[in-house]
Amino acid sequence: MTAGGGLRFTGRTLLDLVLGTEWIVDAHGCDPSSLRSCAGLGRLFARIVDELGLHPVSEPVWHVFPGQGGITGVLLLSESHLACHTFPERGFAAFDLYCCRPSQEWPWAERLADALGAAEVRVRSVPRGELSGPPTRPPIPLDSARGSRQNWPASSASLEAPYSGG
Repeated sequence: MTAGGGLRFTGRTLLDLVLGTEWIVDAHGCDPSSLRSCAGLGRLFARIVDELGLHPVSEPVWHVFPGQGGITGVLLLSESHLACHTFPERGFAAFDLYCCRPSQEWPWAERLADALGAAEVRVRSVPRGELSGPPTRPPIPLDSARGSRQNWPASSASLEAPYSGG
């Protein structure tokens, strides 16, 4: 940032930045009644949010399947989202947390054992936004990321315009 609050060009592009981390969590051997409890899952979501310092933009949305079915829940965060899908008939819960800012590791196995009775928890952490090969379109300089298509080289005319949202 400059003294006036504007961005200063550093030569870095949006493609140089890590855009977030996604935690994909599978919990096996869970108590079926815990997997049917919106109240219990709501407390779990609240604990995740609180302990990781996340910022909900609304209340969680829950869909409860009929009979002995499970629950699907999602919480929109300013950092992205937290979602869960439960399968009481299999004692299984799937969680997905995407966070577009650096965040500490969370003790998923310990917390899910406590909240759901999970016997086994598998956590995969996936960095998002990293390139494994050459970019598919020209990098966008940080100081022109809000620019129009005219800032792009002619060869990118068939590509979508850079992000211009808030």
